[in-house]
Amino acid sequence: MENIRKTIDEFGLNPNFLIIEITESIFQTNSEQVRSNIKKLQALGIQVALDDFGTGFSSLAYLNSFSIDILKIDRSFIKNIPSDETSTILTRSIINLAKELKIKLVAEGIETWEQLSYLRELKCHTGQGYLYSKPVPLKEFERILEDCKYIHITANNIPLESHKERRKFYRIEFPYLLEADMTILEVEGQKTKVGNTKVLIKNIGPGGICFVSNIRFPANREIILQFSTQLLGKNLSVHGCPVWTKELDYNIYQYGIEFTINESERVDLTSLLNQVRDKIQIDPRFNDGRFILDSPIDYFLRGKDLKKH
Repeated sequence: MENIRKTIDEFGLNPNFLIIEITESIFQTNSEQVRSNIKKLQALGIQVALDDFGTGFSSLAYLNSFSIDILKIDRSFIKNIPSDETSTILTRSIINLAKELKIKLVAEGIETWEQLSYLRELKCHTGQGYLYSKPVPLKEFERILEDCKYIHITANNIPLESHKERRKFYRIEFPYLLEADMTILEVEGQKTKVGNTKVLIKNIGPGGICFVSNIRFPANREIILQFSTQLLGKNLSVHGCPVWTKELDYNIYQYGIEFTINESERVDLTSLLNQVRDKIQIDPRFNDGRFILDSPIDYFLRGKDLKKH
């Protein structure tokens, strides 16, 4: 404690920016001294994080006996979610436990977008891992801080959507517009039988899509739409409700869809999107699907001309 206090004073550090990580093994030394030091650290404004949570035998007892600010979920749980049921249940339980105890939470070892999107769905908002960055030398870290006001996470150069848009999941922007067939499945809980119409998908993620159409309808969660297309040689069918809309030029409209699919369907979709993301990284002109080269205006105007003939 004395060394930490002297260092803070010597370099004029703000303790509120500091986090001290400890492991469960330290509790097995001198618990009273540890408890006292934790309180002294927190009195200075330093937060205390319990690293590798869930791997020891007495984790819950430690939470009951010591004042911990942050829990770090061990990577051994994260690496197998959401495909492994046991790891998924344990991770979800730890997240819920931290929420109930009002303790901050960090997921360690995030390496795939599937892991990240699932953790976001579970309301775990902080993480670390190779998906963000591998450990870098000091000069490289300083360069990152100089170049960015904040570190903008990308899926292999495909930007995540802004938090301002309130999205839980990342989105993949296609190099070209993806043609799909859209139909109305339900309106206010009632099944409907109507024909299909062509729409153009701009981006897609595990949580929804953005598409354009020459048909106008309201943003209404009581409307369930189905979209069918082909991607990577596979038939893709998803459904969801329109949550926002805006008018573009020439009576063309853009919509945001929030999927109403179940978790099994979402896992399958995420797996497919991960493959698409990898393909786009290799070839930015990726077009393995029902992609078109036209602009939305040209596409829909051409469609009207074909109907006239």
